[in-house]
Parts: sequence; C-alpha cells; structure tokens
Amino acid sequence: MKIKLLFISILTISFFACGEDNSILNPNLNLDSQNNTFTKINGDTSIVTVDTTFFKQKISQSLIVNGDKGGKIFIKHLFKNKRNKILKLDAVLTIPDSAYKGDLTFDIIFDLETLGVELYPSPFKFDKPVILDLKFMNADLKEFELKEFNFDYLDGDSEHLKFDKLKYDFEKGLLEITGVEIPHFSRYGWTRTK
Repeated sequence: MKIKLLFISILTISFFACGEDNSILNPNLNLDSQNNTFTKINGDTSIVTVDTTFFKQKISQSLIVNGDKGGKIFIKHLFKNKRNKILKLDAVLTIPDSAYKGDLTFDIIFDLETLGVELYPSPFKFDKPVILDLKFMNADLKEFELKEFNFDYLDGDSEHLKFDKLKYDFEKGLLEITGVEIPHFSRYGWTRTK
C-alpha cells in the first residue's frame, strides 16, 4: 500500500512540475503569469501588500497613479531567500504632485537577490523626480562591501542618484536607503564605485 501511495505521489508531482507553464522548473520567467492587479492610487492614498509565499527572485506590482495629484505607495513584503531565510522588504515610492501629466500605469519590480528595483514603462522621464525609500531587513549582505557601492541607474551610462541617507548593519542584515531621487523609470540597484 505504501509503495502504491508513493508511486501515485511521484506521478502527481511529476505531472504538475513538468507542465508547460509552471514556476517549479522555471521560476524566473513567471512574472507575467502571476496575478498582478492594477491598483489605482488617488492622491495621498497608500497601498500595502504583504506576501509570505515561497522563494521568489522578483516581486511585481502594477499601479495606476495620477501624476497631477501625486501619491504615496507603501509596499511591504516578506519572502524566503535561496537559503530558506525569511527577509523583509519595505518600500515607499512618493510621487509628488505635477510629476507628470494624467494617469500612468506602471510596474514596480523588486529584485530580491540583488536588492534592486525596476520601474516600467522605461524610458519615462518625470517633470519632478519621484522619491524612493527602500529597506531590506535580515538580508545576506556578505556580497555587499557597501563602502564601495552606490545606488545607481543600471541601464546605459552610469548615473549616480541623489539620496538622503544610506544605513546598513551587516550583523542584522539591514540595508536601507532613503530619499532616492528617481528622474526616470528604469532599472536601479547597487554598483561598485571602484
């Protein structure tokens, strides 16, 4: 009986794992098939998302924000890394009033391995920069020698971004940057300064 049950279990797992569109064999390419919801932000409205799912390399949120009114978006996310360690992401994206004209549908994608962020549609330039606060807690910072790193524009020519404060604690796995001025949508993350 145990052998039959084991055989049925293996067949069931194989069936689901070998499907054409699955996240077990190909987790990196599954952003588009996730249930992304479009959330409309009407001036000074905030959104909070909390996810305690299995390991992911990226998380994505689609939003609609009116650039004439602006708004503030709060994102909170709990996730497990490859080492089965629970990490926490807190992010705030502030869109000042008159940053652009009308409604804009955009995607914000957090790379949970490189601790970076992607904003689309790209290129999209703002009349006033949007402000990003980004905080990772319980992260593995051994790969980061932060005294040699900047938070920069990653696509094209190097562009050092203005920010208010950078805070890190290797023991606690804390990496926080506040007041980052984002002049246009693109891909941003940590770069070596040497």
